[in-house]
Amino acid sequence: MVYDHQAATAVATDERHSKIDSNAIPGTVQLVDLDHHVQGKHAKGHTDIVLVPTPSDDPDDPLNWPRRRKLLSLACMCIYTWFAGIANSVVYSVETPLAEALGITVGDINAGTGYLFLLCGWGLLFWQPFALQSVFLSQFPPRSSSPPPCP
Repeated sequence: MVYDHQAATAVATDERHSKIDSNAIPGTVQLVDLDHHVQGKHAKGHTDIVLVPTPSDDPDDPLNWPRRRKLLSLACMCIYTWFAGIANSVVYSVETPLAEALGITVGDINAGTGYLFLLCGWGLLFWQPFALQSVFLSQFPPRSSSPPPCP
């Protein structure tokens, strides 16, 4: 008996694409719509591409921004990140005078700067849950400090 791998793959692929269940795995979405049976919004010019998440009609939705505004937003984020890096590492230009003025070694200043960068990276793991705390707590109804009214 001869096994035809290409034929089996083609049949399996056809069966898999004809029975796509987007609820099988949470977060699974169909991004390519070759048969044009998906009800979601499709990309302009590429009608086989399904847009996930679906853009709203709001002009302030980042998915609806013109290319120029998207590039401006990206440039602003890059410039902000660049200046934040400069602000953290500007100490390297004054290490020797700083070491002489404080009476410590340049190695200690380098170690301190290394700890700064280490804590900037690892500290995020500690502080990130607190950033979402207001969103998390707003899902619960407010509690009153007074006892419930008596009938």
